Formats: sequence, C-alpha cells, structure tokens
Amino acid sequence: MLELGFNVEQVEKDLFLFQYEGLKFLYMQSMLKNEMLTFSIPCIYQVTPKNIWVVPLLTEKINRDASFVKAYMYEDYVSLFYEREVLENENLEEIIGR
Repeated sequence: MLELGFNVEQVEKDLFLFQYEGLKFLYMQSMLKNEMLTFSIPCIYQVTPKNIWVVPLLTEKINRDASFVKAYMYEDYVSLFYEREVLENENLEEIIGR
C-alpha cells in the first residue's frame, strides 16, 4: 500500500481517497510499470441535483479533447488528473518546472 502520511481509503480497485485540511483528494494508482508524472486537481466542479445531467457530458468532453488529462466523478464532485510517462532521457524537475 502506498504510504502518503494520511489515512488512505481504497474506494475502487485503483482509486484511493484521503482528506487534507478538510478537502477530499483522490489518488489514482498507475497501472503502468514505467515512471509516471501525475497531478490531481480536486473538486473542480460541484455536482448538484440541478446539474448532475451535465456531468457525463463534461467529463466525456474533457476526456476526449484534453491530452494527458482525465476527468473523474467521485461522490458529489469532479476532479482532474494529469498523467504522462516520464521517458528515460527526460528530467522530471525540468518537466515540472515548465
């Protein structure tokens, strides 16, 4: 199990939930064995009974149109995940600095 320094709850096969300063964060474990760069932007969109119909349209559009970015709904909010492989000849610090 991944050690983050938080109480981590596994909510799906490769999806973990933890709370920090009152916010819920999701962590998606990469299925690939290569080194991956992953960022999560939690709670970009609050899901309510009035807007729940648009959430599948929103997440499908993001997942289709944005390279390396996936939108994911959990409970009552949508989060974004950016993930891409770090190649052998790339410097992780340089990639993050861009």
